[in-house]
Amino acid sequence: MLLNNTLLNNQDISEIIYVWSLRIWIHNILNLTDPKLNLKNFLNQYHLIESIMYIDELMKYISFSKKQKLDFRNLQCVYLGDGEKKLLKSLYFTQKNLYTNNNLDINNFIEKNHLVDFNQCLKEIAIIYARNGYFFSNRDFY
Repeated sequence: MLLNNTLLNNQDISEIIYVWSLRIWIHNILNLTDPKLNLKNFLNQYHLIESIMYIDELMKYISFSKKQKLDFRNLQCVYLGDGEKKLLKSLYFTQKNLYTNNNLDINNFIEKNHLVDFNQCLKEIAIIYARNGYFFSNRDFY
């Protein structure tokens, strides 16, 4: 049952969009291309173009962090990586204004000097998603 919950196609559309955005960003960075154009093409269909700048910043903070490396999957993978689950959990906490819970989890993988900026990016992404009717669920496997 737990394995079934970690399948990407069993998630809500907001979670699928967000995970795909992260994967597109990583795929483009690994291929030495600017991810913003492909993110724009992808997120345009969901009216989430405003989130591109914040996703880009968020992923840069994760990339530069030396605390803990997060597990992200490639574009073709049907399973959620542990890093993707952590970011979905963080967005859920942010949309529900549970900042204490969120900071406890984020402190494990983001360095303290980037924590405020990282949280601000999460907050902006959560606001943009909510404004467009996309909400994140409380999942047991987070």
